[in-house]
Amino acid sequence: MHCSFQAACRLRVRLIQEFHMDGKNYDDITYNFLIGGDGHIYEGRNWHKIGATIPGYNSRSITVAFVGEYNYGGKPTKKQIELLKYLLHFGAKERHLKEGYRIYASEQLDPTVGTGKWLIEALHSLPQFVDKEQNKDQQPDHE
Repeated sequence: MHCSFQAACRLRVRLIQEFHMDGKNYDDITYNFLIGGDGHIYEGRNWHKIGATIPGYNSRSITVAFVGEYNYGGKPTKKQIELLKYLLHFGAKERHLKEGYRIYASEQLDPTVGTGKWLIEALHSLPQFVDKEQNKDQQPDHE
């Protein structure tokens, strides 16, 4: 399920893009960015195009997908979490993200979209992560 070298990750990202475009009839991949187990950030819609992942939240969010399966497939690597931190730091510095931004797992906003228990566990290490059990009243305003 995971990819650990660039050729495999690039193929997986391309297959995700094809599925979104051909299988779901979107004009592009629905994510803004993807992070592979190979230590690379892959650009989807980038900072300037609204994602199409979680209805009701797309215009107020940036979606970062981790390539792989994080329920039974294993944990994200430390490098992937470092890349997420780098991406978020860059986004805040360049003002692509609002000051005081928060991080949510996709399943917190739409229970039909799985994030994976191991990825959620890793996200808890980020100070911007909103724990859904502790902060139910802090969910973001949506469209």
